[in-house]
Amino acid sequence: MYQQITIVGHLGKDPESKQSQSGKQYTTVSLAVSRKISAEQKETTWFVVTAWENQGSYLANYAQKGSLVMVVGRLNPGPNGQPRAWLDQSSGQPKAAYEVTAQDIKILSGFRTADDRNATPQPTQARKNPGTVGWRKTDRDLDREDNPDFEY
Repeated sequence: MYQQITIVGHLGKDPESKQSQSGKQYTTVSLAVSRKISAEQKETTWFVVTAWENQGSYLANYAQKGSLVMVVGRLNPGPNGQPRAWLDQSSGQPKAAYEVTAQDIKILSGFRTADDRNATPQPTQARKNPGTVGWRKTDRDLDREDNPDFEY
């Protein structure tokens, strides 16, 4: 059996990089996916995304709070297929989020470069999209880019 989820949303906070007990690096982010219900009302679903090794480094180096990100991955539901639930320590309110293990990630907007990771972002400064992780170019793909006469 196969399961895949594709979500597009905004990061709720900066990515957090950590290391597992076995020594593998991973990064977690909170991803908010919103939809309009009416002109005055919207519904937001939260996802906790875990990205391992290269995808995790990609997120940590190029994404920031507010970045628009597309994640393709596997949904990790809690007991009985429900989202993971907890009680917020500061407000005492119940919270819930679905957990997703990322297989492919693309930053759609709001990306940053490794050089300005510690710098304050300038809202008017245009940034170049660093691309995506998880796909490698083949010789055939390179031929397409270098040769305008290449037939598809």
